[in-house]
Amino acid sequence: MIRGVLIVTSVLLTWVSQAHAENWPGFRDPTRQGISAETDLPLKWSATDNIAWKTPIPGEGWSSPIVWGNRVFVTTATKNGTSCHMIALDRKTGSKDA
Repeated sequence: MIRGVLIVTSVLLTWVSQAHAENWPGFRDPTRQGISAETDLPLKWSATDNIAWKTPIPGEGWSSPIVWGNRVFVTTATKNGTSCHMIALDRKTGSKDA
């Protein structure tokens, strides 16, 4: 599951690095239709192509990432889902905020 979190996070971050203007507050977008007004987004990516940055996230993915302003928020669960955490990442660098 951790590998899946890293892959999903990497894919999202490719999109995040390209789409600078639009906030993405939850699953599928603000209207829940999965439609973005952004243009020139990558249509293909791999472990090395169209990836702006990668950040290891501990635990297991628990929700859809949120992009708001200069932050990407992800959640993770540890201890068999009994402990949940939100992690804020810098949108441009992927560094974890203090």
